[in-house]
Amino acid sequence: MAFNKNAFAASFLNQLTAGIEEREERAEEFEEQQRAAAERNAAIVSTRKLRADEAAQLGKKAQTLGARKEHIIAAMSSGMTGISELYQKLQAAANQKGVRKLSEDDIEAIINMPTVPPINGQLVDMSLQDFANKTFGVSQLDRAEEQEPSGNIVRKLFGLNDMAMARKRLQDTEYVDGMSIADINEAARQAEYTSLFPDLGFTLMDVEFYGPAAKGKFVNDFKDAASDAISGTVAQTFIQTQVNNYIDEKAATREPATPSEIAQVRKDAQDYLIQQAVREVILENTSAYGRGGFFDDPTTTDLIRETMGEDFLIDQMNLYGKELEEDQTTEPTNTEQDQEKVTGDDTPTQEEATEEEAPSTEDKEEEVSTETYPTRPTGVSRKDRKKAEQWDKKYKGKVDPDTGSVIVVEPRPSEEMTIVKGKGRRQVTVSAAKEWDKKYADTHNPDGSPKL
Repeated sequence: MAFNKNAFAASFLNQLTAGIEEREERAEEFEEQQRAAAERNAAIVSTRKLRADEAAQLGKKAQTLGARKEHIIAAMSSGMTGISELYQKLQAAANQKGVRKLSEDDIEAIINMPTVPPINGQLVDMSLQDFANKTFGVSQLDRAEEQEPSGNIVRKLFGLNDMAMARKRLQDTEYVDGMSIADINEAARQAEYTSLFPDLGFTLMDVEFYGPAAKGKFVNDFKDAASDAISGTVAQTFIQTQVNNYIDEKAATREPATPSEIAQVRKDAQDYLIQQAVREVILENTSAYGRGGFFDDPTTTDLIRETMGEDFLIDQMNLYGKELEEDQTTEPTNTEQDQEKVTGDDTPTQEEATEEEAPSTEDKEEEVSTETYPTRPTGVSRKDRKKAEQWDKKYKGKVDPDTGSVIVVEPRPSEEMTIVKGKGRRQVTVSAAKEWDKKYADTHNPDGSPKL
């Protein structure tokens, strides 16, 4: 029997047209389902979007207060509570200190990040908003752009592109907050919260900061305690007893006490009472603010040094991991009396010796400080931390880490020079050169210039 091509063509077309209506119905049903789902999911996604926006805004505020991006990422990775607590602690600290931006030391005192594991660079490079969106489940998923359905008229005629066209319409139709119907439904399928850095160590420390109000109270309490210590009958009786005992001791040697000696004994007794009284005030405040900038205030450290002596100040600072900065240390000084005792009348004073042996600090600053060296790297990547370690080995104590300018100190005193440390009976005379060596020999030349 001969092949009937007309019958074959008719049969083929019948098979194609049989599913047109079914394909159209499936595409319409799919699109209706997706639109209905978007209506239900829009409220969920909007709530998440508000949370993500709030987290991003808190992160930006924390950044303005001095936090680094890795701090904000770590806080956000511990949830909404983490980023909220970070901002609140930084804002409270800034209010206590009376500043708009906290220093790096302040930030380090509040934020403890003991471990910094390898971090996905793509996530770190995200904006805070994008990071928040991804964390709180409203980021647009990465997917290949939906291809435009084929323009073949036969495919369109027989409904073969109906489903593809429905998907394209869902992707192109903006529904809420710049998100399409497809975006809304995909976001709703994401987890409500995902910690992108679950292993990133992050702890917020409770630190009280030493601001204007705390400083004013400390100074007033200090002065009141010092004044009360030498007032009243009990204090005056103690002071007079010390004077009487000294006069008796001198009388036993048949050498009468001189007025200047009696005045010194009286002063020593007053100093003792004052020291005992203010000691508690100092310890109370170091306990409260020792890690919050108490030792960074020059007025406070000067008050403690003048009353309790530099050794007491250094001991207290060491308890809180603090060291005296160069501008907080007292300049080596010699009284004329000490010069006569140790070096003789003809020995030049420290100022004269300094002028003869080396240029003055001011002259040296003019010569050296025009040079600029690299600032200390501050990143947290493994590469940045390695660079920071290399910088410390080469420049620490010699170059300002923030500006790159050199650090110039006073020239080394001559071997004959001496300085007096302590007060009253605790005074000791030590070599000025040795004291200089303790502070600067590792980092500076005898003329005060850094070893670069």
